[in-house]
Parts: sequence; structure tokens; C-alpha cells
Amino acid sequence: MSPRPTPRRALPTWSMTTAALAVLRAPSEDGRSVPYGYPLDADGRRLVAEENGQAATGRARILASEGRSLCAVAAWLASEG
Repeated sequence: MSPRPTPRRALPTWSMTTAALAVLRAPSEDGRSVPYGYPLDADGRRLVAEENGQAATGRARILASEGRSLCAVAAWLASEG
């Protein structure tokens, strides 16, 4: 009779979740997190509202408030470019 193989230990779910969240929270290359639709000005000090980005986020909020699913909102955003 052959010996039973040693089972591989899986990482606990909490450690994978913690690692994934750390990646998501990591700052951008310049050390800042810039929200969509608000690029930095020429000096890199202030956020400036971008018209196209503001329109897209506004429409996404309206679609979500109408009860559309995230998938439907994402599909609309993808179709609009």
C-alpha cells in the first residue's frame, strides 16, 4: 500500500482578501489617488473637473438610482466609450 499524499494547505480566505485589498488601496505612481473625472491641473496640485468624466459619472449615478444593475451601467459606459 502506498503512503497517502500530504494535502497542500490553502491560504486562508482572510489572507487572500487582505492582500487583494492592499493592492486596491495602493496609491498611484505619484502617491495620490485621483478620482475619475477630476484630473490634476498643470501644476499637479489641484483637481479640475473634466466635462466628459463628469457627464459619464453623472449618467452612471442616474442609471443606478433608477435601479439598473451594475452590469447594465457598465454596459452603457462601455457603449458610450
